[in-house]
Amino acid sequence: MPLNNVLDRLPRLLPGWSAALSGDPALYDDGAHGRIAVRASGTEPGTRLYIEAPAQTAERLAEALGGPKINLPA
Repeated sequence: MPLNNVLDRLPRLLPGWSAALSGDPALYDDGAHGRIAVRASGTEPGTRLYIEAPAQTAERLAEALGGPKINLPA
């Protein structure tokens, strides 16, 4: 999914998370348990998400954004 599409969808998927969109990467933070960095891939078409968050959040984001199905240990 293109970067702009991901950035448009993330606020609805991450209510209550703060966003810093002016830098590269764009950063989302929930203030307690999660942090996500988002940037355009430098090697192929698409977007890279670096997720440091509970497994349930990572799984939900991957599914909602059309990424691969993941099943992480809690």
